[in-house]
Amino acid sequence: MCSTVEIAGQPNALHMRDLKSCKVGLLEGTLILRSIRMLNTLFKSCIQVCIGPVSRSLLLHECTGCEFHIACQQLRIHTSTATDFHIHVTSKAIIEDCRDLRFAKYAWTYDGIEEDYRVSGLRRDVNNWDKVDDFNWLNPTEASPNWSIMPPGAQQHRILPQSE
Repeated sequence: MCSTVEIAGQPNALHMRDLKSCKVGLLEGTLILRSIRMLNTLFKSCIQVCIGPVSRSLLLHECTGCEFHIACQQLRIHTSTATDFHIHVTSKAIIEDCRDLRFAKYAWTYDGIEEDYRVSGLRRDVNNWDKVDDFNWLNPTEASPNWSIMPPGAQQHRILPQSE
């Protein structure tokens, strides 16, 4: 189920929930969204979710066994497990109540992505994809056991197929 709704006074916020075994690709329209929130979302065995540059934040809940390609200003992930994130984020990603998450640099591309970055205001030269704050792991001297950097062989470069 997907819908465009007003959330907390933010018109054109996207709300997705209860997606299973699917592919989701969002570009162009995401530029005008102030935020995308996936509230009470139950992503089970998703194949892939690809999101072009978003000028503000993304909030994900209860994602399991998924693969995300996300470019945004802020990324918050809650109660998720065994999920891969290929991200471009200008602040730090934040996780809470998560385990077995892996992170890699955003590598999704499509015709017009440079223009989408320009319109969204996301800086291409600022990417903190490998800096993740775990709110359940506050030990500054040890790495969190809840997330890791994806090994280079597991990282995927996605190209959006051209429409015919």
